[in-house]
Amino acid sequence: MEQLDGFRTIVISGHWNARIFTPDWVLENLCLGAPDTVIEVAVDLAQPMYRLTFEGMNLHVGSSRIMVNPARPLDDELLDRMGKLIDRVLEHLPHTPVSAMGINLRWVERQLEQDWIGLFRLPGARRFADAGAEVGKTTAKWELLLAGRQLNLTVEYVPDDASMVIDFNFHTDLRDTQHARRQLADGVREYQTLAERMLAHIVGGDGHEGNSDE
Repeated sequence: MEQLDGFRTIVISGHWNARIFTPDWVLENLCLGAPDTVIEVAVDLAQPMYRLTFEGMNLHVGSSRIMVNPARPLDDELLDRMGKLIDRVLEHLPHTPVSAMGINLRWVERQLEQDWIGLFRLPGARRFADAGAEVGKTTAKWELLLAGRQLNLTVEYVPDDASMVIDFNFHTDLRDTQHARRQLADGVREYQTLAERMLAHIVGGDGHEGNSDE
């Protein structure tokens, strides 16, 4: 089981004034380390968000959401820093209207057990073949409640290489920035631990096996 670093994200949806997030403002208010931190700014005019990279993290800023993900191989310390970065944004911009928070984690399983493969062999799938169609991938979704948190679980099966992609989206509807900060109070690692425990039951791994972080 391999966890994909680039898909470990924290997203806060709302109405953001993206012009606030200048390198000088970020350096003064959001940086957690040395004052001589270098901030790299990437702007793609075709995209609605721009990216600031510093202290091993990417902060993506747009008018409808902000998002943080790792800019280097992730470890527990960097995962905590991602949560603290979002918390500092919320602390310094307390009046921003926010609507939802998502903590997203992704794993890929390349050695599927037969019972999982059987799940994706739907009863009517033969009719696709009869119509001359070939299944490229199959996706199943569940909305769950896990430890009091809403979890949107998506599992995608690709038969060509018998691989399965598992996406965890811990979703919270937000009242305000203080509500968001309370959801992060226990740290992002709490969500990682919940996902790993669930993986141990549904796949049979521990969420770390084969992880490129280790």
